Amino acid sequence: MTLTTDLGDINLLDQVLGVGGYADVLAASEPVRVDAIEFRALTLPALISAKKATGRAKDREHVIELEALLALRRRG
Repeated sequence: MTLTTDLGDINLLDQVLGVGGYADVLAASEPVRVDAIEFRALTLPALISAKKATGRAKDREHVIELEALLALRRRG
């Protein structure tokens, strides 16, 4: 389901492929703050798992970039 808000669209999912249901997604997320708004976002490893699980070509391309970012984060 997609909700339209003043800040943009919000997609609501009952589970995320490659990650799991609500409890799994919550455990695989971290708090993010943008200005005065705080929300939770998937960690980089969880986002990579979710992208791989879709099987879409555009997500496979994103996985290459995300894995490079993850490698850089682990080095530094």
